[in-house]
Amino acid sequence: MSVFRKHDDGPVSTALEAQGLTWLAEAMADGGAHVVPVTSGPGWLEEPRLTTTGVTPA
Repeated sequence: MSVFRKHDDGPVSTALEAQGLTWLAEAMADGGAHVVPVTSGPGWLEEPRLTTTGVTPA
């Protein structure tokens, strides 16, 4: 699986994004929305690259 890596131009933006995604993921076990796993380090954030798709009839 390929990953998408974001680099931080500011001092904390990727750290805050990773923290927010981790917080949202905590609700998945209780029926919350699916959140992709995230890996982060100083000044960067990695998440799985999602496959492009289109809408289909329900």
